[in-house]
Amino acid sequence: MKHLICIILSVVLIVFTLAACSDSGKDSSDKPTEASKNLTTEKDGHPLYIRADKDPDDIAATFSSVSGADQKTVDLTVAKEEDKTDVYVCYADTKTYNRVTITINGRDSELLAFNDYTSGWELSPSRAVPFTYGKESKAPEYTRKEFSYQDRSKGVLIWTPDGYDPKSAEKYAVIYMTDGHNLFDPNMTSQGCWAVAESIDAMMSQSDNKTMRFE
Repeated sequence: MKHLICIILSVVLIVFTLAACSDSGKDSSDKPTEASKNLTTEKDGHPLYIRADKDPDDIAATFSSVSGADQKTVDLTVAKEEDKTDVYVCYADTKTYNRVTITINGRDSELLAFNDYTSGWELSPSRAVPFTYGKESKAPEYTRKEFSYQDRSKGVLIWTPDGYDPKSAEKYAVIYMTDGHNLFDPNMTSQGCWAVAESIDAMMSQSDNKTMRFE
């Protein structure tokens, strides 16, 4: 009788032990670890791409809002390696933040826009220019038209986005800007340009809006 009781108790103990091990293994495999939670959190939100010099000692983005109440700093990781530069990426919530400063090797950029229409920024020591991730960066191409006005000739610069077909029935919004010297051609003045064409390209890549510009 004693032997039978010992056998029964042993079987019960083994069953409980196996069940505990099974539950423990299930918890460790099915439940997200702290590392995976942090990784998910880092990739939540809208991506921001930064094109900058290769192999910086450190590169980080500080997101903020107009009110200044919310702020966070995150490290950027390499999204794409290029010949002379690399493209880095980080993520943030556009409902919380609308501005960003990029710090590379302890040097801060100017305050940059961050929203649902922002794809990325190309940084150089002298300026920051919007760019569209996944699209080759190139100088904007435009045409010049001469119009007569009060016995004077007035030049108008016209820029249209890639894929624009004047014969198509598809409609494009038009932006008219009155400063034609430095809106998209950095060679026109010693102060560079406002990179308006790059800004429109980046915004179009993040929305269904299509736009052209006259200056």
